[in-house]
Amino acid sequence: MATISDSTLQQYITNLTTIAREVGADSNEPKWVEKHWANIKKYLESIENLHTRKSKVCAVLFTDNLSPLPTFIQEYLKRQVQLLFDAINERYARNTKDEKQIANWVDLTDVEERIDELELQITTELTYENYKNILRYLMLLFHRHIPLRNDLVNTKIVYNASDDVVMEPNLNYIFLDKKVLVMNFYKTMKTYGTKT
Repeated sequence: MATISDSTLQQYITNLTTIAREVGADSNEPKWVEKHWANIKKYLESIENLHTRKSKVCAVLFTDNLSPLPTFIQEYLKRQVQLLFDAINERYARNTKDEKQIANWVDLTDVEERIDELELQITTELTYENYKNILRYLMLLFHRHIPLRNDLVNTKIVYNASDDVVMEPNLNYIFLDKKVLVMNFYKTMKTYGTKT
């Protein structure tokens, strides 16, 4: 069996819990996939998003490592993984968006307009609404000029770097006086370490 990361394992567990709930099964029950296979197959085929479906199919296939699945289920799941992999890669090769992406697409002009709107709304008042606008403004500026994933989620804003700041390894920091972003906690941190 190939080694999988802790985050992938956690995603599989989450997916399996969701699948079990959707088909009325208990994922802790022995051979639950085999017992509920017809409903699981129907559920998997109902998922429109290719990435989501592939993720859930892979999770079900992973259960074969814990409790061997019948050959017909294994073969079906392996075929589905390959078909979904090919479909996703073909979409990437054509560089096309799916319907959901088209509906939610925001271009750079939209982002810049929103940044300008927020800048006009920010005041010196100490209100919660103003605070939220400042955070939205900062987030959009970061994503406009330094494209990140969701790495600002664990970010602490430090106004004065001369303060005795003990940096925690599971937090990122923005030092406003130095205009520096320190990335300690992000998806590929094990490979690249701390980034500034």
